[in-house]
Amino acid sequence: MRFSTKSWYFIVAGLIALVLSFCLETGLFTIQRDRLVDILFTNKKPPGRIILIAINEESIRAIGQWPWPRAVTGSLINNLQKAAVIGIDVNFKEPSRLGKADDAILEKALANSSVPVILSSDVQADGEIILPFASFINHGIPGFANLITAGDGVVRTIRLRRGDGSSFGLQIAQAYQDSVSGNPLIVLPTQPIRIEYFGPEGTYPVLSAQEVLESKIPPEFFSNKIVLIGATARDLQDYHETPFGLTSGVEIQANIIDTIINQRFFKTRATLDIGLVIFLTFLTIWLGAVIQRPIVFWASIAALFVTYNLIVFLNFDSYFILDLLYPNLAIGISTLGAFTIRYISTSKEKLFIQETFSR
Repeated sequence: MRFSTKSWYFIVAGLIALVLSFCLETGLFTIQRDRLVDILFTNKKPPGRIILIAINEESIRAIGQWPWPRAVTGSLINNLQKAAVIGIDVNFKEPSRLGKADDAILEKALANSSVPVILSSDVQADGEIILPFASFINHGIPGFANLITAGDGVVRTIRLRRGDGSSFGLQIAQAYQDSVSGNPLIVLPTQPIRIEYFGPEGTYPVLSAQEVLESKIPPEFFSNKIVLIGATARDLQDYHETPFGLTSGVEIQANIIDTIINQRFFKTRATLDIGLVIFLTFLTIWLGAVIQRPIVFWASIAALFVTYNLIVFLNFDSYFILDLLYPNLAIGISTLGAFTIRYISTSKEKLFIQETFSR
């Protein structure tokens, strides 16, 4: 059976749309799709509610090797009593190496704190939650600080709850809302959420732990702020890949907390992405069928490509993610398909004319 040129345009469009839709639906090239979404993030100024207290090289040189005595953390808590919430991104899951007296100092600081203190815990592979040392739990609020690492090693999403446990960021966000506004968080997604990153390492204001311990910072500086204490020293190896590159775990937690408090979560819709693949495939093939002048055809394809990606960017700013990979593949492969059909059709016409005149 021989098909007309118009039929071939329709057949090729259908095959391209079918294959790409199948690949999208089955999750093929998920990592590549996520990497394309990563480039949509741009530097933004954080809301200004979070301050990081860094366990950095400077502080380690001044205080001594890590882990520090628990009394040091107790002193930090005592010096941060103007804050709205204190989050400690260190899991005190074992007794102090310096003995019970050292633990008692931290326990007393937690008990006397007028500011809620969120303590880091860990979720094991089997689902077991490793909580901080028992005496600290009585005076602090545990939250698991586990980060979700994608197949390419990038931290893009976070799970807010696991069983009966809440995440470190969620506990801090809830405590902050209770402390500052008195209003509970309205939206708490059950599925992992995509983290809204505000920028690379250093986007959030950072103070060294040594500065706070030496009272170099006025207490009022922390008024109504979320203060996060965590490691930024490279030797402590609490760094992870993000869309902006390597970032300390405590700064990733800052991005997570602001994402939760802002209550603006990225959304996607798989059926819409598939619909766009089908639409763009047939539109591109149709342009190839009806536009005869090559320069006009290529200009139309370029305009279609720019328009779609501009729509993706604008929707991303509105917290809606449209797929970048498959719709753009649809335009590219369909352009090649339309060009191939036209080339074959034109070649046949030329051959027919030559054979006719040769007779």
